[in-house]
Amino acid sequence: MELTTDEKKDIILNHIVNANKNQYNLEISLYQESSISNPNVELITSLQNQIADQVAKKDALERKLKELDNG
Repeated sequence: MELTTDEKKDIILNHIVNANKNQYNLEISLYQESSISNPNVELITSLQNQIADQVAKKDALERKLKELDNG
């Protein structure tokens, strides 16, 4: 039995919510690290890259959601 379009959309929306939560968590970590007197530059770079990855993942998921909407 195959998933319905609505079921697929629900799964994608759940992934988008998780990506948003992950991104916010990373942003808070970046904020914390940036606020200390001697921040770890490598950690900051890593966090920035991870945030960019979350944005790319959300963009891909939103494209997939639009594909399902256009049938």
